[in-house]
Parts: sequence; C-alpha cells; structure tokens
Amino acid sequence: MADIFSAFGIDVRLLGVQIFNFTLLAAVLWYLLYRPVLDLLEERRKEALQAARALEEAQRVREEAQEAAERLRQEAAQERQRMLESAETEARERAREIREAAQQEASAILAEAERAAQQYRERAKTDLQDEIARLIVEGAAKVCGTRDR
Repeated sequence: MADIFSAFGIDVRLLGVQIFNFTLLAAVLWYLLYRPVLDLLEERRKEALQAARALEEAQRVREEAQEAAERLRQEAAQERQRMLESAETEARERAREIREAAQQEASAILAEAERAAQQYRERAKTDLQDEIARLIVEGAAKVCGTRDR
C-alpha cells in the first residue's frame, strides 16, 4: 500500500496529519459552532411552538370571551324585554286602578251633587211653601181686612 501512495506522490505521514487535522477541526467546529447553532435552532423551534400554542390558547380564550359576551348581550336583551313587558303590564294595571279610582270619585261627586241638589230642592220647596203660606195669609188678611172696613 505504501507503494501505491508513493506512486501517486502521497506522503502517508502528511496524509495522516491531514486526516487528524480535519477530524480535530470537525470536532472543534462540531462542539463550538454546529452544536450551539443546532441548540439555538431547537430553542427557537420550541419557542415558536410555544408561541403558536399560546396564540391558539389566546384565540380560544378570545372566542370563549366573545361567546360569553354574546350570551350576556342576549341575556341582557331578554331581561330588558322582560322588564319592559313587566313595566307595561304594571302601567296598564296602574292605569286601570287610576281609572277605577277616578270613576269611583266621579260617582261619589255625582252622588254628593245629587244629594246637594235634592237638599236644595227640598229647601226651595220648603221656602216656596213658606212663601205661598205667607202670601195666602197676607192675601187672606187683605181680603178679611178689606171686608172689615
């Protein structure tokens, strides 16, 4: 084998030193450059995966929050509708009560007015009877007084 190397002009000792130097350089580059770069790339890949997971989680949380907000809006709309219906029912009931109270008050006023009118009629009738009686007495006194003279 040494003959083949010397035929081609290859120095075996120099070839051995070159192989050793290449191996040493490859090992140094492996530990000092290639491995840290691979570790850095792996770390960045993990960070990217974590960021992607965090993004997915944030999107999920955002969607849940939007769904919760929509549910709250719907519940608020339903509650508002219930309150409006309740207020409307209460207003109708209150209006009915006010109407009934007004009718009762009007009936009471009319009854009082009729009673007052009846009293006025009775007083007027009594006054008229008294006036008629007085006029009769005066007329009778004049008639009787004129005959006596």
